[in-house]
Amino acid sequence: MNCSTFEDHLSDYLEAALDSRAKAECAAHRLVCRDCRALYTDVRATMTETGALALGDDIEASPVLATRILAATTPGKMLSCGEFDLLIERYFDGVLVPAEFQIFQTHFDQCRQCRRLLGGIENAIALCHEAKEEVASPAYLPERIVSVTTGAVTTGRTNGRFYALLAGVWAALNTPQWAVALLILAAAATLFGARFASLHEFKAEAQESAERLREGVQTNGKQARTQLKLAASQVGFLLNTPTASQPKPQPVQWQQVPFPAPQWNVTARPVSVTTTGSVAAPSPSPHSLRLPPSH
Repeated sequence: MNCSTFEDHLSDYLEAALDSRAKAECAAHRLVCRDCRALYTDVRATMTETGALALGDDIEASPVLATRILAATTPGKMLSCGEFDLLIERYFDGVLVPAEFQIFQTHFDQCRQCRRLLGGIENAIALCHEAKEEVASPAYLPERIVSVTTGAVTTGRTNGRFYALLAGVWAALNTPQWAVALLILAAAATLFGARFASLHEFKAEAQESAERLREGVQTNGKQARTQLKLAASQVGFLLNTPTASQPKPQPVQWQQVPFPAPQWNVTARPVSVTTTGSVAAPSPSPHSLRLPPSH
């Protein structure tokens, strides 16, 4: 038998309502376990005292009974710091019951942090009682109080709204149509990326070819200029040197030709032949004689 089973059968064991086997197990466990034996003794004494009270006899209460009950039920180490903070206001108001005050005092003696907190509150209350005139609060004090008290709440609300918005957008996009659209967009981006990469390679090759062409043009231009200079020098030499087959050309000399003098236009007329054999003199035509122009 364990301690919990003994506690469950304790009332029946004291009233002798158990069978012989269960009674023997309870007696054996009471002899072995010191805590259960002390519990059995306390409960039996309490039942004896309550029985005496029921008969009407005045019995003086034990002075250590309340302390023993508090120590057995809620010791100081079981009181958390949060529960201690809740009891601070009632402590300063003076409304703590003895049981609560005992637990409060035990936790105060054991916890250094709560002891420091209670001392700071007592000093603040003492300073407030000593202040005789009103002191103007700084202008930044309300803003600091608001930022310290509600800043985290505002940030939490903002984050909550942002996450809610993201959740709504994700719920709207989480559809088969959007999935197909995203796949098409990804394929188009891949194709465009490959095309731009090929254009970049083509640009690099074109730049390289242009550079080679420019270098070739510069080299060929230098050679052409050299050949042209050589040909020009040869042509100049040939022009300045006369040959035997081709004499050197002479400059053309112009001769002045005199203006022709006017001449009379005399046209011969046919001679008429007579039967007698004599030749008749030609008669002058009025149009055959041309006079010189008058000056």
